[in-house]
Amino acid sequence: MAFPHPDLAAFALAGLTEPLERVKAAERLASKQPGHPESQFLLAQENLGAGLIGAARSHAEAARRAGLTQRRLWLLLADIEAQEHGETEEGRLAQRDALRQAATADADPTWRCQTCGSVYANWQPACPACHTAVHIGWGGPTRLVLPGAG
Repeated sequence: MAFPHPDLAAFALAGLTEPLERVKAAERLASKQPGHPESQFLLAQENLGAGLIGAARSHAEAARRAGLTQRRLWLLLADIEAQEHGETEEGRLAQRDALRQAATADADPTWRCQTCGSVYANWQPACPACHTAVHIGWGGPTRLVLPGAG
């Protein structure tokens, strides 16, 4: 795979419980492709989990600038606003703005059969729905074109 996949990051960080230890491990993973939006998103998540709000915001914004425009990014930004500003008026407005963006954002990537469009939580060697082998791919939803549609 040409990018740092979220499933591999979850596997690599699974045994780590200390937040700062997870940040350091995420930094090592992200160092392989530091400018990739998935690397920046991972760093934003782990920094937020460690209470490093400024670093979390910086990495989330870097992920956005690098092209990540999915719901999960806007929900993460809403969480960052909540931790940084709490229940202040400024915090509520910033959270609301991020949640509005999430409502219209691109769908999050999933494991999806490239033949029939079925969605799965994990990769499968063959699609259980249409039985096509090796067509489960990671990405956003595909647009189905109906016959006769212009």
